Amino acid sequence: MGQNMWGYRCALVTIASLALATPLRAEDDAASESAPSSGQKRAALQAAAERRIEAALDSPLRAPLGFIETPLNQVTQVLSEDYEIPIVFDSSALDAVASSPEVEVSIEISNVSLRSALELMLQNAGEGDLTYIIDKEVLMITTQEEAEKRLQTLVYRVDDLIDSDRFATAAERGAGVDQLSDVIVSTVEHESWMENGTGEGEIQFFSPGMMVISQTSRVHEQVEDLLQRLRTAKAEVDADAAGRRATAATQPVTRSIRIRDQAVADCEKTRSTIRQALEKSVNWQRELPEGDASEVFLYVLPNRVLVRHLPDVVRQVERVVHEIVPTPGGSGCGINEPSAGKSPDHPTPASADSQATAATPDLADAPADSED
Repeated sequence: MGQNMWGYRCALVTIASLALATPLRAEDDAASESAPSSGQKRAALQAAAERRIEAALDSPLRAPLGFIETPLNQVTQVLSEDYEIPIVFDSSALDAVASSPEVEVSIEISNVSLRSALELMLQNAGEGDLTYIIDKEVLMITTQEEAEKRLQTLVYRVDDLIDSDRFATAAERGAGVDQLSDVIVSTVEHESWMENGTGEGEIQFFSPGMMVISQTSRVHEQVEDLLQRLRTAKAEVDADAAGRRATAATQPVTRSIRIRDQAVADCEKTRSTIRQALEKSVNWQRELPEGDASEVFLYVLPNRVLVRHLPDVVRQVERVVHEIVPTPGGSGCGINEPSAGKSPDHPTPASADSQATAATPDLADAPADSED
């Protein structure tokens, strides 16, 4: 009996252990699925290291650089320690051009970025065939020829440059893509693009508004600089255009609007009806922000309407005049008026008579035909 009870208790403990262990394993599986893979971790670490090096290159010199006929590897050691970035030499590439890390350099410079100082120093090193790339989490001194073989593929968001108008057609967007591509391959390291027949760099566009470029790190830097300059210039152009539109909206304009239907245009009886339609359908109460209110006028002539007011008011008049049509089945001397309040741009006043006397500009009788 005691042995049976002992066995029963052991079975219960085993079952309970299995029941408790099962959800723990499921949670572990879920956690392992959400955890980044080793490849993702390496990519993230590499990207962080490259951003750190880029930030150091873009930072201003912490102190003036002053070296006279100093071995290059000694200068890079000082820079590596001061800016806390790893700098190495591509020995095989340097050997191929009979150069070495011990090549002597001279530089006296201040008030520039580390990037500019490094580029100037390498241009003056030996035969001037040296440059640098960022590769495998280090800044590597190598040759121009070797750097041009190592292409990086980066994705740029450029929808603000090629698709700033949300009403643009597909053809207009395509034209924007072609223009941006042409600007880049013709102004940034012209000889480095496959499209020009002299390089390996490629540029492709991927909807919506993404640009994929395979190029050297140096060319990528120039592309980024160009895109930033384009955005700055575009912002200035947009601001100027907005300012001009705002100014134009406050200045009265004069417009001559031809009455489309000749039967209506030739009929004198339609003039008063046209004036009444305009009184009811157009917001004449708009005041001029600048200028004299006496500048505004409206004349209904035999074959046209002559109006001077703010641009949006003139557009309202133009829409109303174009909506006027002959009365069906009539003699051609009557018209159908547009419905009052047909459009949000055509507000209906509480009293047409009071508006005509208080706010409507000079609705003068039409002058003789010879005055048109």
